[in-house]
Amino acid sequence: MGETAEQRRATPARRAALAGMILAGGGLALVLLVPALTAAMPSSTEWRDAALVTYPATAWSGDARHVADGLVLSLTVPNTLCSSASAADGSGIAGVVLADTWRGTYPITTGLSQGYAPRLQDGADGLLLEAQPHGKAPIAVSGRVLDVSVAADAVLAESWTTACGEADSYVLAAPDGLIGGRVGEEG
Repeated sequence: MGETAEQRRATPARRAALAGMILAGGGLALVLLVPALTAAMPSSTEWRDAALVTYPATAWSGDARHVADGLVLSLTVPNTLCSSASAADGSGIAGVVLADTWRGTYPITTGLSQGYAPRLQDGADGLLLEAQPHGKAPIAVSGRVLDVSVAADAVLAESWTTACGEADSYVLAAPDGLIGGRVGEEG
């Protein structure tokens, strides 16, 4: 004999329950499989050197003071890292000229991105810095503001402008004048 009326009424509910279990199982499988599969995919990061706008560290003299906050490293063509920050006096964006002890690098990533950003490495002590938003802490700059009415300062400001474009002001970072942003440290 066939199904009773009660069994026929219960069949759509059973089908819906079965479909719901299948969908939930498929969703759970995706949640578990996607991270496992992406972790197993090959990826690599190669670090390449980038030019920086610098001055000879031996030319530094005088006392350094806090001149800028939130150092940013922007990669421009051809392979130049432009360092800029918010001027401490609130006058806008300052182009930051670094001591020649610093080395700039940028990542070339194949496969899945690891979230790396351009970095600065200090040749004097091996300090490795990464600017925000990728770095752990903002980088403050100590040094002095360049006075573009002074010929030597104007040459430094012009070297930054030629490589990176215009800025509201220009600062010279002391050789040890970058504070914060250490790779591997919480800020």
